[in-house]
Amino acid sequence: MPNWSWNAAPRRTRVKKNALAAELVREVDHDIEALLGRQSAEDLDLEALETTVRQQVLALAGRILQRQLNADTSDYSGPRRRCACRAPARYAGRRAKRVHTALGCLQLERAYYHCAARGHGWFPRDRAGRIEDCSFSPAVVRLIATVGALVSFQEGSQLLAELAAVAVEPKQVERMRYPQFEADGLCTGSGVVEAGCKVVVGTRLKRAGMRWTLDGANAIIALRCSKLSGRFQDFWERRSSLPRAA
Repeated sequence: MPNWSWNAAPRRTRVKKNALAAELVREVDHDIEALLGRQSAEDLDLEALETTVRQQVLALAGRILQRQLNADTSDYSGPRRRCACRAPARYAGRRAKRVHTALGCLQLERAYYHCAARGHGWFPRDRAGRIEDCSFSPAVVRLIATVGALVSFQEGSQLLAELAAVAVEPKQVERMRYPQFEADGLCTGSGVVEAGCKVVVGTRLKRAGMRWTLDGANAIIALRCSKLSGRFQDFWERRSSLPRAA
């Protein structure tokens, strides 16, 4: 029998939150001072300034976060790791993935383990960060769910770009797997009054040129009910606490 070692490797460098925050503050202060220069407040174009500062701060925060996350190799737990099927999985190096976040697109390096018995592998960090089989961060998924419940996919894509500087194609908004609300006890039955149906259903689904599958319409209606009833935050917290797939 092969002598598999399941002992974890020594703890690797982890992200130091305080150091990250301090570095971000220093860089932001420097950039803002450079933008302001010696102009007086009366000479400034405030709209242009705040837009530029926002863009630069997000880009800077994204670069710092990407660097810090990639420096953290604590997702490596040794040359062997037990798979969900209980067979040994082999460490196969670190691999890159582009993830769309609220700070921009990040290139993240993650430890990869391959299970020969099942013929596939997994990334522990993807599971921990809820980005497995998805190129969107949890924050962006939430933004997509919010706009998808309220407006058309095309409008949602435009709103994400304008308000959150998140580039998401309309088809990507449409293809998001919107959560099933029935398991959370949300009402999606026929007891809604006619006026409520017009506000909740008609204004979202009966717009010019729209075509829906039954599953797609049900998912959007459920999501919209959660949003309009003020229970979206509760739903999102419950969703985040659900056990991750093995």
